[in-house]
Amino acid sequence: MVIKNKTKLAQLSEASPYAKMTPEAAVVIVVCGDPKLERHRGFWVQDCSAAVENILLEAESLGLGAVWLEMYPVDERVEFLRHALNIPDQIIPFAVIAVGHPAESKGEVKKKMLDNLK
Repeated sequence: MVIKNKTKLAQLSEASPYAKMTPEAAVVIVVCGDPKLERHRGFWVQDCSAAVENILLEAESLGLGAVWLEMYPVDERVEFLRHALNIPDQIIPFAVIAVGHPAESKGEVKKKMLDNLK
């Protein structure tokens, strides 16, 4: 789900103590899973984790800031999102990703190649 509505972004700040930046985000992406569609029990969590990581990498490549806010498996957070976003019971809100332009620059990050770590 992609959330751009400022009222909803403000409401999502109450989903978790770590979600206070959502009202300032340009957009929030809610990654959800449907365990009924998986071929192998429990793999939906890995699939959603991979999707979140790919979104974070793409945001970084576009010069944006993004924050992964874990929701699942904390029942209160999952239920909050279900209610706030009218998510059906069979769908599990896994994570919230706040995306926008960072408020501060972290400077240049030096990346090491794996060959240099020997």
